[in-house]
Amino acid sequence: MYDSTADKVDEVAERILMLGDTPKHNFSDYLKTSQITETGIMSNGDEIAGLILDSLKVLIAQERKTLEIASEGGDEATVALMSDFISEQEKDIWMLTSYLS
Repeated sequence: MYDSTADKVDEVAERILMLGDTPKHNFSDYLKTSQITETGIMSNGDEIAGLILDSLKVLIAQERKTLEIASEGGDEATVALMSDFISEQEKDIWMLTSYLS
């Protein structure tokens, strides 16, 4: 999941650059605008899985909004990117939910 997330951050940053804007560059900048909060050191697997599950739900909601806006703007590349992210993360949610059941 860590590697997948890093890849997604790169893909989004590249897409932002392709659209002519500048992505955020610092983790501290992400934290200022994120709906997902940073956590401290954790060692309970179930608790970690629950936090990841909650974070994925927030991300999917944001990705669905982005997909809708991109679709309305005719930006098929961003639509495809968000659709791929959502599909992968829905599977992750299913797996984490199964694990926690």
